[in-house]
Amino acid sequence: MSSYYTTLKRGIKWRRKVVMELIFGTVLINAWIVFNSIQTDEKKLPKRLFVEKLIESFIKKEIDEIPAPESSARHCLEKGEKRRRCVGCYQKLRTFLPRREADKKSKKILTQCSQCKKSYCLPCFNEKHS
Repeated sequence: MSSYYTTLKRGIKWRRKVVMELIFGTVLINAWIVFNSIQTDEKKLPKRLFVEKLIESFIKKEIDEIPAPESSARHCLEKGEKRRRCVGCYQKLRTFLPRREADKKSKKILTQCSQCKKSYCLPCFNEKHS
């Protein structure tokens, strides 16, 4: 029964295929049989629909349990001790300039992120932390 809707890929070694088919295929078939034995005749599901509903229930749980992203309120600019180059400006310049030229042309600033401890100018800080 489990061979009708296989989840195996071609690039996997045969040992893994056998183990995956034994574990996942057998577990799904057993769960489907138990589910249908509990349900009345009208509520019994074909295997494909049962697997789809099972996957949807797993996905829905994961989406609901995803924590909210950290707010940028914790990250704020503060005055640093000495002038350093802006990390954001340097990375942008580094995409098309050599290291030394990017180092010379990037902004030298006193501000740094209180959480990351990286130096940012205001536009780059807003870009990275919003």
